[in-house]
Amino acid sequence: GLTKNGIQYGAAFSGLGALHISDDATGSVLAEVALPGPLRSRPGAYGIHPALLDACFHSVGASPHVQALGENVLGLPLAVQRLRA
Repeated sequence: GLTKNGIQYGAAFSGLGALHISDDATGSVLAEVALPGPLRSRPGAYGIHPALLDACFHSVGASPHVQALGENVLGLPLAVQRLRA
């Protein structure tokens, strides 16, 4: 995981909840993300809160395509095909 690569997150970056990974060849990932409690008090302070966006990026790591890259690769998203709220 990210900790193994020297990346450590605090409680504000714990917004990734449930994950569903499709069984087909697309490798689609459906993730439930939410801001942790203390950060929810200022919803209008950002267009998209950085911690919420980060939780979305963490879900990318669950994709079978990213998992297939192996442990020594840090897969970073280059594009988002679809985002639903």
